[in-house]
Amino acid sequence: MDYKYIEQLLERYWECQTSAAEESILHAFFTQEEVPAHLAQYKSLFEYMEVAGGVEVLGEDFDKKMLKLVGEQDTKDTTAKIEVRAQRTSTIYRLRPFFRAAASVAIVVLIGSAAQELFEQKDEVQTWDYNSNSYKDSFTKSEVDEALEFSLKGLNTIGNSLKDADLVVVDSAQTKTK
Repeated sequence: MDYKYIEQLLERYWECQTSAAEESILHAFFTQEEVPAHLAQYKSLFEYMEVAGGVEVLGEDFDKKMLKLVGEQDTKDTTAKIEVRAQRTSTIYRLRPFFRAAASVAIVVLIGSAAQELFEQKDEVQTWDYNSNSYKDSFTKSEVDEALEFSLKGLNTIGNSLKDADLVVVDSAQTKTK
């Protein structure tokens, strides 16, 4: 016997292009006692649909029972509207995860650099040189004299401006004895 029509219906069934009538034809075919060997692998699928088709998994009042168990009211029965408002968030609040990540990276870098400095082997131990003859001057005498002269001019300018101002100087030792 040729089962081309059933094979074509199966192909259309897997592509979700069958009608309800065509699916009932497939169902009737696979619920027979004798099914060809090359189509026997699909028999269990259609038999399961027959067994499970008669069993109602959830009742009409399932939602009400579950809400009652949870302790909430059924929202279908109430006429009150639930109002949902959008929360306003600031930029800082939205960037908080990035701040945390940056702080974590900074901590890791700081600990890493401190550990590297601590465990770094120093070949040369520096000792303090107390011999003043080994020191070399970094400035010439003329540069030192010029810097000293500039500083003295600045101090004289400040002193002259203080003389011109009428300042009252109070000696704290004299005020306590009075």
